[in-house]
Amino acid sequence: MISDKPAVPPKLVWNLSIPCAEMARTLGKDAIQHLHKADPFLDWGWFAFTWGTFAGLWWALARLPFGPAWAALAVLQAFTIFNSFYSVRHDLFLHRKVAGARGSYVLGVLCSLPLVQPYSELTLHMDHHKHVGWDLSEEFVTDLDKRWKRWFCLTIVGFLLLLGRRLRSKDAPRPNAGFTFPDWYVKRLKREKLLHNLFFLALIGSAFFFPMGILKGYFLPIAVFGPFVLMLRVLFQHGETDPANPFHVSHYWRAPRWTRWFLYNTLGESHLAHHLYQQIPFYRAGRAADRFRPILAARGVTPRGFLESLRLFFIEGREIRTHWNGNTESGNRGSGKTRNWLE
Repeated sequence: MISDKPAVPPKLVWNLSIPCAEMARTLGKDAIQHLHKADPFLDWGWFAFTWGTFAGLWWALARLPFGPAWAALAVLQAFTIFNSFYSVRHDLFLHRKVAGARGSYVLGVLCSLPLVQPYSELTLHMDHHKHVGWDLSEEFVTDLDKRWKRWFCLTIVGFLLLLGRRLRSKDAPRPNAGFTFPDWYVKRLKREKLLHNLFFLALIGSAFFFPMGILKGYFLPIAVFGPFVLMLRVLFQHGETDPANPFHVSHYWRAPRWTRWFLYNTLGESHLAHHLYQQIPFYRAGRAADRFRPILAARGVTPRGFLESLRLFFIEGREIRTHWNGNTESGNRGSGKTRNWLE
């Protein structure tokens, strides 16, 4: 669905046949097939656990007074909304369609309600797997061309302005400005937006009877901590990639094992494994990352540390979706020229 009009920098297409062929040759086809093996108990258990966690945290947050305990649970609620629900619909219903085509669409729409993002917008995500740098699903991240914008987007005001393309530099072209969405997509999106409006009207109506419950259990976790979670996703999924290296298709953060299940293997090296093999279930993505690590190291993909990634992204202002080795200031996608993104 992506526009074929030229983009600046040029639109590139990942040639994943190269890394996938090497993975299969090195590990064996049986090992790759085993990594793709689905477990219905884990699939539907994850779906139920996400909804149960969301409801349980909402109940607890509504009853707790403001303080450290409330803040800690509010952070968990933000991760549940913007990481767990996103990952459930992304893995179970978009890529693997565990409930069939129609059922996965219905359940994907259901999981999109707390996220404040219509499910059909996620269908553009398949372009994101194909192209480097510019895509319809995450075109807004290219607006994060200065440090102050990245810091500002840690607030709800900044992130809303980012989504509305209000932070786009005047001299930055929109690569998909001339793209026209197909009729089926427009109709489906209109229907889903109506459903989201009804969902929020129901929340607002409930707020007349349970104002603090709606505010403390849902809206405040989204407004205060949601942008932080979303910016972590921007950074630790595709903050750094190397368009010249088909093995380096995602930010390569070697996540500690204890964080993998908390983050549902959606960030860092597990996300890279997902981009190489989109059908690997989330509960096997960590194992896949372990198996792929020696091969990726031999191909020049070096893991970043957590604090190192934060420093390069927020302090040094490295250009998003480029290779970060070399210049302190962001280079123009390996051109050797330096562009000042730190103003």
